Amino acid sequence: MLPKEFGFSVFPNPFNSVVTIKIMLPVSGELEVGVFDLAGREVAMVADGYYPVGDYEFAWDAEGVGERD
Repeated sequence: MLPKEFGFSVFPNPFNSVVTIKIMLPVSGELEVGVFDLAGREVAMVADGYYPVGDYEFAWDAEGVGERD
């Protein structure tokens, strides 16, 4: 059965280096929240696991992403 409602928001948009990702899960289950660049490459995995029904906030800091060693 598909969830009746799923919600998410990302703010601020655009952001400097830190972004907050809010997700509302109407049903419990596996959740993966990843960040990808414009070429489709994964930059970061913000959340990965089982989450019960509820509202969640994940912060991601982009500082240093894309810098070369």
